Amino acid sequence: MKGKYDGRRNNGATRARRRLNSNLGRKPRWLKNLDRNDAAKVLEHFDAIASPEQIYQAAWEKGKFELCADLYKQFQDRWLGRPFIAENPNKPANNLALANDPRLQEAIKQLIPGPRKSEKTPVETPASAPTKVM
Repeated sequence: MKGKYDGRRNNGATRARRRLNSNLGRKPRWLKNLDRNDAAKVLEHFDAIASPEQIYQAAWEKGKFELCADLYKQFQDRWLGRPFIAENPNKPANNLALANDPRLQEAIKQLIPGPRKSEKTPVETPASAPTKVM
């Protein structure tokens, strides 16, 4: 039991909880060699080549309006504080290749049975005949 003049501030459960929530542990190898300002240094090199205004103007003059729209959206999102959301570069273009594959269509027809054709003809009830309700 912890005494009044014991040097411990908290019990072991508190320390364990803090250790779990503090994200301590090994740094990944790729993170060990990065400085805090590496991204800033790379951006300075890019800005030394051409400013964003020059890139936008060159894209506008060459008629690449999609690039202009992407640049405008990126700067507007950055100004409004919206997070950057990366798109998957390996996104499949179309699933039409699967739909146009005759082997796949034949396999689907074999595996999924079609609607059953009933041999009996449905019995027609006359519309004027009253139905019994109980």
